[in-house]
Amino acid sequence: MKTVTVSMRLPASEAKRLERACEAYRRGEVTLSRAAEIADLSIREMIIKLRDQDVTLSYGPDELATDLQSP
Repeated sequence: MKTVTVSMRLPASEAKRLERACEAYRRGEVTLSRAAEIADLSIREMIIKLRDQDVTLSYGPDELATDLQSP
């Protein structure tokens, strides 16, 4: 897969939230949907951010069931 580097400016508070969400997901402390909530992003946007941070997406049937039960 060909990749590109994209730079953007974010307010420090948003960058910190995104960093915290990515790290919590990487360590397995939160689900994908919870990481998206922490970062204030949609699940789709969070998947893209995780990929950009080289975080392996681990999304199985258990996590899907949890996400489907969430409001």
